[in-house]
Amino acid sequence: MLDKVIKVTGGGAYKYTELINRKLGVQVDKEDEMECLIKGCNFLLKNIADEAFCYLRHGNPEYKFQGVDSDIFPYLLVNIGSGVSLCKVESESKFERIGGTSTGGGTFWGLGSLLTSAKVKQAINL
Repeated sequence: MLDKVIKVTGGGAYKYTELINRKLGVQVDKEDEMECLIKGCNFLLKNIADEAFCYLRHGNPEYKFQGVDSDIFPYLLVNIGSGVSLCKVESESKFERIGGTSTGGGTFWGLGSLLTSAKVKQAINL
């Protein structure tokens, strides 16, 4: 029986569970990806300065980095991965996905690699 546990999220948590068990000899404990993302973001916003900014449409500059603050709610979390999710976070335990798209980093990388010879970092810097 596997006595060591690794916490995982996302599609790979399901896709690679058996491989991780076999190769690493650890038990896979799947966690909800969005819940983990929100908890991690809440921690960063409350404890690490300059992790977030406010966008000011007509400001100069247009954005202002935020300091450490225990009163972080509500906020909008935009998570860009292979797709994009927009989440309204109202408290430690109350949040909802309010929008998003499947067009995100995966599409960017796919088109970038098809149209150019750029590597990942080069494409991002474009």
